[in-house]
Amino acid sequence: MNCWGWATWADRWAHFEKNPHGLIDNWSAEQKHYFDLDSSGVFWHQVTANAEGKMNTWAIFWYATLYEKGGLCLNPSHSYVDNIGHDGSGVHCGNAQTLTTTKPALCNKTQLNWPANIAESSVAIERLKKQLNQNLFQKIWKRVCKLISGD
Repeated sequence: MNCWGWATWADRWAHFEKNPHGLIDNWSAEQKHYFDLDSSGVFWHQVTANAEGKMNTWAIFWYATLYEKGGLCLNPSHSYVDNIGHDGSGVHCGNAQTLTTTKPALCNKTQLNWPANIAESSVAIERLKKQLNQNLFQKIWKRVCKLISGD
């Protein structure tokens, strides 16, 4: 689940529950491992950080809701939203003027071709795991370099 430029239906949102302690207490180690994309360290820590009061987010709990209910998120290959929060007005974005947005694609409902079978893409999941592992390595490398340089 990606919270950038998303939408859902009210009947799906009715299942949303922000309860980090419930997840921590009730999910098995196997569920946590799968939810965290093979223990990538990217998603589960957000649940525990919310439980500890170190983070206050909703998106990780929407992902948990989808996970528990067997839901799917559809992600278009072209954005249909204008992501404007990087100018300092976004709650968790800061002021990252190096990030630019592109004009969103126009959504023409008559041109959308839905596949007959909508299912989770194992290729996309594997690519995401690979990307997350690269990002984790990059974070570790940056931290090691920072320690060595004394900054």
